[in-house]
Amino acid sequence: MKELLMEVENISKSFPGVQALKNVQFKIYAGEIHALVGENGAGKSTLMNILSGVYGQTEGRLLWQGKEVQFKDTRAPKELGIAMIHQELSLASHLNVAENIFMGRLPKNRFGLVDYKVLKEKTVEALARVGMGEEFALAKVGSMSVSQQQMVEIAKALSLHARLIIMDEPSSSLTQNETKTLLRLIRELRDQNVAVIYISHRMDEVFEIAERITILRDGSVVGSSMAGEVTVNQVLSTMVGREYKNEKLHQCRADYAAEPVLKVENLTYKNIVKGVSFEVYPSEILAVTGLVGAGRTELLECVVGFRRADSGEVFIKGKKADNRSVSAMMKNGLAMVPEGRKIKGILPQMSVLDNMRISALGNYTHGGIIQVNEVARKVNEKIEELRVKTPSVQQKMKYLSGGNQQKVIVGRCLMCTPEILVMDEPTNGIDVGAKQEIYKIIDDLSRQGIAVICISSEMAEVMAIADRVIVMHEGVVTGNLKNENLSQDTIMQYASNQVEQAEAG
Repeated sequence: MKELLMEVENISKSFPGVQALKNVQFKIYAGEIHALVGENGAGKSTLMNILSGVYGQTEGRLLWQGKEVQFKDTRAPKELGIAMIHQELSLASHLNVAENIFMGRLPKNRFGLVDYKVLKEKTVEALARVGMGEEFALAKVGSMSVSQQQMVEIAKALSLHARLIIMDEPSSSLTQNETKTLLRLIRELRDQNVAVIYISHRMDEVFEIAERITILRDGSVVGSSMAGEVTVNQVLSTMVGREYKNEKLHQCRADYAAEPVLKVENLTYKNIVKGVSFEVYPSEILAVTGLVGAGRTELLECVVGFRRADSGEVFIKGKKADNRSVSAMMKNGLAMVPEGRKIKGILPQMSVLDNMRISALGNYTHGGIIQVNEVARKVNEKIEELRVKTPSVQQKMKYLSGGNQQKVIVGRCLMCTPEILVMDEPTNGIDVGAKQEIYKIIDDLSRQGIAVICISSEMAEVMAIADRVIVMHEGVVTGNLKNENLSQDTIMQYASNQVEQAEAG
């Protein structure tokens, strides 16, 4: 019988205008991998923030090893052995690994100075538990890959002698091989009697690694079962509150006989994008994929005007476009949903209304006067269309779930009535129900004649939505492939440059 570490008893949490959690109950055992799943806005992050001391509950009790505990700050759970690894990593990029792992608790010598010898020894010991060598101990975090930074976060948690580690979407920025390494490490933690709460939208990972799955919907627990007792579709149906069907929504409507709406010629940016050319046609859904570091995001950010290309030309409907600024390209009918909504997308302190209308105010201004009522009507129309869960348009963005924040950013772009929409990792960190909604939005845009370019790392997503796939490797297009009888294996061959010559397209 496994040791009961923590009990969550009737936990409720309210925010202004939002009941985030309602009478949540579940148990966590030592040496157990416990998956927590649910749609965006279901309350997963709120619950985990309560367990890690970020928030206090409105009602209910937390029991640690049978004793009631009160977390007034994040230090208290750490002292008990509870560590949380957030989706957005919290490492200081300008410091080295040792300084990050022991930040705020650096070992001191008898003179009160930092004992760097002991610091390195403790760091090497912590890194060894996650399979990293001592050469990383003094490496700058900013020079490391995302997967290596993820391992440093886990090493930091283990250095706190954590008995419970909470992982929020830990694989969202990892490649397939990096994710395998992460899952192997989590199994090793389980074997060391460490409990892991694993929050993920990726059902393949959940069923591969979890022993128990607890499902949240609208702030309440609606199901909890051993992983071997339920199917993926049963879990998904419970999550969304209706029978889930994994249907392919899209059919190709691209007009390849027409003039391209977008043409890029020999675009070069530093040593990241190397002479790339491609075209996009009316109603086409074009996927741009490749391994991490292939130059996908940099390529499209140069096209949209977020970055200044070193050379190359961009044409929209046959006319050369000034791609040196975002505003100029928006006037040309091109908008972009950026990757990393918290960094590049949202204005957290501003309302949903302001976030959604900010880029489109020029379209609703006549004689220098903003047509406030017309803007509000359009915003409400987009909120309904995109199924944004918010109590009102005046709600601050920071109180929305990640998936609903993403929908607001999509709505902001659509407020500008683009003819070409670029979406960088549009469903990253979004639950399966919201993914299907985003896919339907993309399909509806294609139906309206809008061209959509999706940068995506998920092969299943690429296969599901794209008419054509551009594959990149180290800044070069290695494949230009119609999505007809196309396989994920073929795409991966082009992504790893194992195909000698690219398709003609």
